[in-house]
Amino acid sequence: MMKIRIAAAACALALLPRAAPGNQMGWGRADRVNALGVSVDYARTKDTHDAGLYAAYRYGMAHIVSLYFSADAGYRFCRESVRARAGGQIMFLFVGLEAGVLCAYRVRDERRKWHERARPPGPWAPAAYVGLACTAPLGRMVLALSLGGNFYFVNHDHEFYLMASCLFNFKDK
Repeated sequence: MMKIRIAAAACALALLPRAAPGNQMGWGRADRVNALGVSVDYARTKDTHDAGLYAAYRYGMAHIVSLYFSADAGYRFCRESVRARAGGQIMFLFVGLEAGVLCAYRVRDERRKWHERARPPGPWAPAAYVGLACTAPLGRMVLALSLGGNFYFVNHDHEFYLMASCLFNFKDK
């Protein structure tokens, strides 16, 4: 009698629509993310600190394993520089890694010429960034938090950054 009950339960589970249990918990399908919003960051070098305001963009899909393309462009206030960065994020559940490239352009010319370097690339400071990321798509809103390091090739000290983003998701329903 017990074998018949186990067989009946196995058949019932096999015949259930696969999306039904998953959708009740929110894990049955991937959410598309196509989000635009605002980011703020705090950066710290060995000698100084800075804060910035950015236009932010995220594109990808959120699921158990999530993949995103990320781009931010904006302005840092203390050291007066325009910055742009682009990269990718990979996450398990809501936490993962991010990496990409960035470039800073010094708007104001100091007497020191940004670490005494007057040779090319001039006020440009190309770099790469690596860090930890956390992204939570909450319906139409996407919240993102990341921290890591910006590693400049020339004309700037390496820095630790902490960035928070609030984005509006334009995904299809």
